[in-house]
Amino acid sequence: VMQAFLDFRETTLTRHYQHQLEKTEAKLHITEGLLTALNNLDAVIDILRNAPDGTTAKQTFQQRFDLSERQSDAILAMPLRKLTGMERQGLATEAEELRQRRDELQRLLSDRRELLKAMKKELKALKKKFSDPRRTRIQTEAERAEESQQIEEIISETVEEEAVVEFTQKGYVRRYSQKSYQRRQARLEADTNPRLHDIDDDPVVQVEPALTTQEVLTLTRDGRAFTVSVDAVPNNPRQGKGAPLVNLLPGSVPPDADAIVAQLVIREDLLEHDLILVTRKGKIKRAPLQEFTNLTGRGLTAMKVKDGDELAYVTLAELGDDLVLGTTGGRLLRFPIDDDNLQVMGRAAQGPQGIRMGKTETLAGCVRVQSSKDCLLLVSAAGYAKRLPIEGLRVAKRGDIGTQSFQFSLKSDRLVALLPAVPNESVTLFTSADRTAVIPTDSVPRQGRTGESDRLVKPNKGETVTQVIRTGAIDNGDLGSED
Repeated sequence: VMQAFLDFRETTLTRHYQHQLEKTEAKLHITEGLLTALNNLDAVIDILRNAPDGTTAKQTFQQRFDLSERQSDAILAMPLRKLTGMERQGLATEAEELRQRRDELQRLLSDRRELLKAMKKELKALKKKFSDPRRTRIQTEAERAEESQQIEEIISETVEEEAVVEFTQKGYVRRYSQKSYQRRQARLEADTNPRLHDIDDDPVVQVEPALTTQEVLTLTRDGRAFTVSVDAVPNNPRQGKGAPLVNLLPGSVPPDADAIVAQLVIREDLLEHDLILVTRKGKIKRAPLQEFTNLTGRGLTAMKVKDGDELAYVTLAELGDDLVLGTTGGRLLRFPIDDDNLQVMGRAAQGPQGIRMGKTETLAGCVRVQSSKDCLLLVSAAGYAKRLPIEGLRVAKRGDIGTQSFQFSLKSDRLVALLPAVPNESVTLFTSADRTAVIPTDSVPRQGRTGESDRLVKPNKGETVTQVIRTGAIDNGDLGSED
């Protein structure tokens, strides 16, 4: 194999040098013609002045100065600035460099030993530039068959167990058996005091039931999707945090927790659902969840994301559901999920615009709606919030501008979170100063689109609410998108 590679490189290098020699000789030929004209400038000007046309002048150049047709054409096309002394000196220098390069290439092509020296130098340069160790293994057919059999045996020996998977605010993931999780929850005390306090741990932002034979689907900001086996998630870490979910993904994923936008366990009861993916600038796409099972280690592109944009929100939905999109300017748009508003698209597609955005606006949230009797929770950066009945939002078409649904008390304020207002649940507010406040959802005032919001928490000067997540019961299939 190595000898075949070296033979190939020698052939490639020979062709490359031959091509370079032809280009060098052609350029030298033209340069020498121009120098001939400059060295006989008075005669050239006289020929041009007396020739009736360009063809006659070209023929005269060829006969009088023993030039080729290409050299004569170059003289006729030569701009007047070439007549300056500096330009003439530059041509002379260029001609000398071209002669040296021609001689060097001829030596390499005529002497195989010199060619091999050049190839050795090139290979050393390639080694220095691409010196990463091999990541793949070269296997024989027998080795591949043996490894496949071992993998099948491991899979067949995997015991399917019920589990609960927790995802934390800092991007960690951990797994518990169903019984261990129930005992752990019984020991925890709920803190529902709506005051800001310092973060002393890494709060859980998403909890999902799972089987150890199932997979965790993970989506990243650049629109890629990866799967991780539930069995690969650290089990029952009594004192530990678990493991960063990003560390369980391939090395091509950026190592920071912010690279991950959403994750969920792919359960059997969810396979008929669609994924709704929305970018920060409001592009939206619908794709079947079934397309994201049994992915290879390389993952796949879930949504094409342009430069300057990023995947920001992901949710599950079915035909017949509605979707509500909210902007940082406080506008909400509700539209049905159907083939007229949002068709299923291929993996490489970017998707259409979900809601029209102002120049300074970005998307603040995306919520799946299954009943008009439900409410939405809207929270601003300054700590204002309200519950908005969904029935107060008219159903429109995807791509519309939406309706103003949050009235700001401060001009500098903006909407930072839009999520379901689930009764008997709490939400946790995170601030830019790494403080949190736990708010019972039922304590947030219920108001219409034009109704004012209440200030639930008052951040310090320069501090803002940056994220709001639901806390409470085991997840029902929503993804842990950024809110």
